Amino acid sequence: MGLRHRDLLREETTFFVTSTVVNRYRAFKDRSDYQILIENLKFYRKKFGYKLFGYVLMPSHYHLLIQMKNGKGELSKFQQSFKRFTAKKLLEKFQEEDNKKALQVFRDAAKDLPRRKYKIWASRFDDEAIKSEKWFSQKLNYIHQNPVKAGLVEKAEDWPYSSAKNYLLGDNSLIEIDYP
Repeated sequence: MGLRHRDLLREETTFFVTSTVVNRYRAFKDRSDYQILIENLKFYRKKFGYKLFGYVLMPSHYHLLIQMKNGKGELSKFQQSFKRFTAKKLLEKFQEEDNKKALQVFRDAAKDLPRRKYKIWASRFDDEAIKSEKWFSQKLNYIHQNPVKAGLVEKAEDWPYSSAKNYLLGDNSLIEIDYP
C-alpha cells in the first residue's frame, strides 16, 4: 500500500475510483449482470456507511465518486469486499448460463494463481483523492459522459446504469445518491 502513497492521505475521504474486469472483458451485457453490481453497491453502502456522489457501471468497468467515513484503509476494504462478492455472484451466473467464453477468459486470467480457478476483476483498482470542488465536478462529468464517449448512448441520462439520470432527471430509482 505504501507504494501507492495512500499512507500519506490524512484528510481526504472522497475518491474517484475505477475498477476493471480482467483483460477489459465486457462481462456486463444485460440488466441481470448489472443488477449484481447494483445490489452489492447497496449492501456495502449499509455495511461501510459511505456516501455515493456519482457512479457509472460500464460493460467492462465501473467508476465511483465515493466518500468513505475514514479514507485511510476503508476504501481498500470496501473494494476488496465488493469485488470478491460480485466476482462470486458473476461466476455463479456465468456457470449457470454455461457462458463458455466468459468462463475461459476468467480461467485464463487465473492460470498463474495457485489457489484460484477463476479471476474476474483486475487485481488493483485506481483511485484519486478529490481535493477540490473543481476536481469533484470534473470527475462527476467524466463519469456521466463515459457511456456517451463509449458510443453506448447519445445523451448521458439515457444510460440506465449511471448517476446522470439522478442529477439530470431526479431519478433515484436504481441507486439513491448523496448530492454534494
